[in-house]
Amino acid sequence: MQSKVIRFLLPLCLSVAAVRAEVQTSEIQGFVKASAPANTDTLVSPVFSRTPAWAGTVQSVSGAVVTVAGAPGWTANQYAPGADTYYVRVRGGALNGLFFTVVANGGATLTLDGAGFDLTQLAAGNALELAPYWTLGTLYPASQAGVTFIATTSVLVHQTELLVYDANGVGSNRPASAVYFYYSGAWRKNGAATSVSYNSVLIGPDTYLL
Repeated sequence: MQSKVIRFLLPLCLSVAAVRAEVQTSEIQGFVKASAPANTDTLVSPVFSRTPAWAGTVQSVSGAVVTVAGAPGWTANQYAPGADTYYVRVRGGALNGLFFTVVANGGATLTLDGAGFDLTQLAAGNALELAPYWTLGTLYPASQAGVTFIATTSVLVHQTELLVYDANGVGSNRPASAVYFYYSGAWRKNGAATSVSYNSVLIGPDTYLL
């Protein structure tokens, strides 16, 4: 296995929430480089989010439905899980720093998976940021084969592997909940059929891979 350099590209994002909650994005401004020596275990966490799709504030909350201020003009279920899965990061108030997966949306509403939290703690004026999750396929796309990871050419001898751990697990020296390797144009899962792509596996904010 060869040693490769892992780079995370950083788009400079400027959020304007005052009138129309626009998000403007510049060209790439820099990157973070982390060396991953061959034949070692290296912890990797995406330190930057993907480019936000929207930023603004809360107008009101009813159950799991958040109505945002202004008129963003979204189409129905524009941000429902599909090619991308989106999340909302809370940027102020009682739930500051937490993120919640978007399960549906209306023209100015977001229905969130509260993950056991009381979303009515969101208050009018709390800042929100809407962005797509990283996935295996967006964090390590096919174009980076041979640059930030080594593709496997034989399923009997894996090259770069990505180990994912259950965030709710307890105990020490826990085994990985899943192991992925890049083979034949996509990320595959150890123990599963190599015809199945796992490019869409989500990587949550503040989580890590080995």
